Amino acid sequence: MIRVAVFGSNGFVGEELMKLLGNHLHIRDIMSCRHREKIATLRGIEVAFLATPVETSLELVPSLLEHGIRVIDLSGAFRLRDPTHYHNYYKFKRPHPHPQLLQEAVYGLPEANRGGIARAQLVTSAGCYATASILALLPLKDMLAEYSSVRVDAISGYTGAGKGGPIPKQVTPYDPGRLHRHIPEIEQVLNAPNVLRFYPSIAPFPRGILARVNLPADVCVSPDTYADYYRQERLIRVVHRASVLEIENKNLCQVSVHGNVIYAALDNLGKGAAGQALQNMNIMMDIPETTGLA
Repeated sequence: MIRVAVFGSNGFVGEELMKLLGNHLHIRDIMSCRHREKIATLRGIEVAFLATPVETSLELVPSLLEHGIRVIDLSGAFRLRDPTHYHNYYKFKRPHPHPQLLQEAVYGLPEANRGGIARAQLVTSAGCYATASILALLPLKDMLAEYSSVRVDAISGYTGAGKGGPIPKQVTPYDPGRLHRHIPEIEQVLNAPNVLRFYPSIAPFPRGILARVNLPADVCVSPDTYADYYRQERLIRVVHRASVLEIENKNLCQVSVHGNVIYAALDNLGKGAAGQALQNMNIMMDIPETTGLA
């Protein structure tokens, strides 16, 4: 039985995480912590989840690790190995304060990195846009560097912007092209630098992401390629038509393949955030991976 702490439990993702943890058969105690809770008081805590802003994670993670607590950080504070990306994409005015942890952190997308997650002390859980984009492209990873460019158009429910974000009245694009902070995260995992063009939008519906990936026009991918690649993945479904409605409130990603166009649909609070963090914890603690998620 595991004792866990959750920082940021009052946000959309934190609330979803608390709900999942509360129904998990292997969780003994859940401590909901304020951002600046004294780490020394967390006696017996084995895993800490951080559903916190980047700035808060930067402050908390080193202290948690020093006290022997394994960390699953849902912010982007430690996702990128190249510290210069934090200036370019996260608008850091100073160098990253913990560059050594950027090399130690393990990227928390189980379908791409199970072995590393199992051994990690610090897992930096994948973001929702990145999860949809990477899962739509992962079976093609070895070929992506050959493409001149790959375009991803992704629409997310407004909960992806957090509780402080406005609810849009219509689909609202932002940070197009090479501007969005998830770009280096996606390219890092896929080992395809400077390939991605990313066009995100926020929609009036509360939860869900639909990502459409456009490969070069002369590329034609078979659905069988994806079906074979994801055959052993219980949380990935290769379907004829990916649908946000069908994955709402579920910890699943649907992928559909149509020649040079690939769609991925997932719940941004589930497989895109809280569900993924729990999946990472299961792997770290040697628990059956879909426990609490099926």
